[in-house]
Amino acid sequence: MLWIWIHFDKIFRGCMILELVTALKQIGKTLTPGGQPFEVGDACNQPGTLHDMNLLKQDSEANSTVMCNCTLNLNNDGYCHITSLYLKTLSLPGKLPPEIANLTYLEILDLTRNYISGNIPEEWASMKHLTNLSLTSNRLSGNIPGYLGSFRSLTYLSLEANQFSGTIPFQLGDLVNLTDLILSSNQLEGTLPKTLAKLNLTNFRASDNNLSGRIPGFIGNWSNLVRLELYASGLQGPIPPSILSLEKLTDLRITDMSGPEFNLTNIPPIVKKLVLRNINLTGVIPTAVWTSDSLKTLDLTFNKLEGGIPPDAKIYDFMFFSGNKLTGSVPDSFINSDNKIDVSYNNFSRLPISCQDAQDINTYRSQLIKNNLSGLLPCSGIHECPKIYHSFHVNCGGPDETSGARRAAISLTYYGYCLENGMYTVKLDFAEIQFTGDELYKRVGKRFFDIYIQGKLEKQDFNIQKAANGSNKASIVFNATVTDTTLEIRLYWNGKGTTCIPERGNYGPLISAITARELIVQNLEKQVKYLSWLELSLQPYSLFSW
Repeated sequence: MLWIWIHFDKIFRGCMILELVTALKQIGKTLTPGGQPFEVGDACNQPGTLHDMNLLKQDSEANSTVMCNCTLNLNNDGYCHITSLYLKTLSLPGKLPPEIANLTYLEILDLTRNYISGNIPEEWASMKHLTNLSLTSNRLSGNIPGYLGSFRSLTYLSLEANQFSGTIPFQLGDLVNLTDLILSSNQLEGTLPKTLAKLNLTNFRASDNNLSGRIPGFIGNWSNLVRLELYASGLQGPIPPSILSLEKLTDLRITDMSGPEFNLTNIPPIVKKLVLRNINLTGVIPTAVWTSDSLKTLDLTFNKLEGGIPPDAKIYDFMFFSGNKLTGSVPDSFINSDNKIDVSYNNFSRLPISCQDAQDINTYRSQLIKNNLSGLLPCSGIHECPKIYHSFHVNCGGPDETSGARRAAISLTYYGYCLENGMYTVKLDFAEIQFTGDELYKRVGKRFFDIYIQGKLEKQDFNIQKAANGSNKASIVFNATVTDTTLEIRLYWNGKGTTCIPERGNYGPLISAITARELIVQNLEKQVKYLSWLELSLQPYSLFSW
């Protein structure tokens, strides 16, 4: 049970402040199911006091603080006023209290990672001093209210990881002071309203939605833009060239986008993280990619890029080129690097011999020749099968495959080779180990990924929790045909799902165990079991035959 008490007797006097105390008590009742009042002690007993409220904290990231300012003195009342309220990672299960609007001088309200439902109260539109509002990771639903456009002082607005639906209200374009707008992981539809062109954001994120239409060109006019994140937003390409020329853009992430094929002609001049994955890029990779002085992460996976990698190409911390049509040779410098590099699923003609000793480069199916072991595992040194197998089992999650799992940020590939050609059943076991029910706020988290078997999409937007039907463990069975002695299983994060629960990070595919068995072997085993049963069944009768 969550207890939040408040004692303001020594500080707050007079009718207006008593109303404030009453509002705080009501806020506690609305946010918690048992009607527990707040307790912050004498929180505003001196200017700038940051007081930790007496909350039963279940999580190390929990934050329950209130900040007061005793120098405002706007009404010459001599009182301190609450300017910041943080109730983060507390799994508060109630509604958003309309009474928060009575905290007249509130500037920062942070209710991140709770279990709050409902919508944003209209009363909040009167909060003229509010600059930062974070409702990230809750269960808020319905349309984003247009009266949010009345929060003219807002500089930061995050509605990420909720259940908001409908279109983005055009009134958000009235938030002329806004620098950060975060709408990711909702169910928003429609196009980005043209009124957003009036803004000059530094941070815009709208990933994991059902938006439509092309990426608007007005984003390229946000001259202060530092971060643009559109994972599986629903928007279509191509990327407007003006975005790729933004001079302050250091973090550009656009993935899983439909639309016509287009060439990548340039990259932002000081970009550090460039993720352009599965967006129909074609043509050759521009020179600027290989010569950047700022890049740290480069991800161009699952496009249709052609050409080669220059021998003098710069090496960055993370470089991912999987799933393209790149040709030529992989530079020796890539093989000898300690950085994380992925050149799998390409058409390279040569890999350095030294790649057999490389630990941090993925060369699986990276060569044009793919119909033998040398093409499948070019750096393994294996050229022929020592024997032929009819089944295999992989425990992906460690000693306890029922509760452990192997995770990846983007893609996981498992393959069985030297298999007898034929029909197989493939059983995949999953255990959701991060979005558990031990704390309410973790239930808000969602993980989606696609399942490919033998290169064919077998399951799109697979959700372990939904498949588990109330638990955290699920199994799914497929049939597959092996024709070249190899069975391949690939799990791919398609940009959907939350990335901020239980903390900010990567929540791509995971798997606990894989079992593959040839159908003919299973049928033979069934026949053997039946014959054994039949023999045992007939045996008593044979003893009495005459």
